[in-house]
Order: sequence, then structure tokens, then C-alpha cells
Amino acid sequence: MKEIRYLALGDSYTVGEALDPSVSFPFQLAGRFREQAAIIPTVVAKTGWTTGELLGHLQEQPVEGSFDLVTLLIGVNNQYRDYSLDTYRAE
Repeated sequence: MKEIRYLALGDSYTVGEALDPSVSFPFQLAGRFREQAAIIPTVVAKTGWTTGELLGHLQEQPVEGSFDLVTLLIGVNNQYRDYSLDTYRAE
């Protein structure tokens, strides 16, 4: 079976805040492809993060290795904090 390295970047929607990690977005996605490939998720996400906070974390603690698949699910906290769309696009 093929092994796929998967990096999930984001905020509470990626983490699955208040849910069992097995039903969070990255693990649901991995489960959808279980018969075709073994997807190994690496999750870099935290509840409350904005795009800038995710970028800052990645600069301080870069993710090692290479990945076959990357998802980015972030931005609701930018909106909640009333940050501009220009900031969101730039980050």
C-alpha cells in the first residue's frame, strides 16, 4: 500500500476543537483514502490562530521533511478579529 505524507495546517477547524482527534478534518480525510493509501497526517494547527500566528509558528518551528499533500484551513480568526482581506491574502 502506498504511503502518503500529509501536512494539515490551520486553526480550530483543522484541530477539531472539542472533538476527538479521530473525527478532525485531517483524520477524516485520511480515513476516506484508507483503502487506496496509508495517509500519515502531521497536524500543525491551534485554536485561535490567525494566518500571521501560523506563519510565525512555522518560522520558529519549521516542519521537517517533505509531504505529498498539504491542506491549509485557516482564516476565520482573521475575520473574527476584523483583519483586512489584504492582510489575509498577503499572509
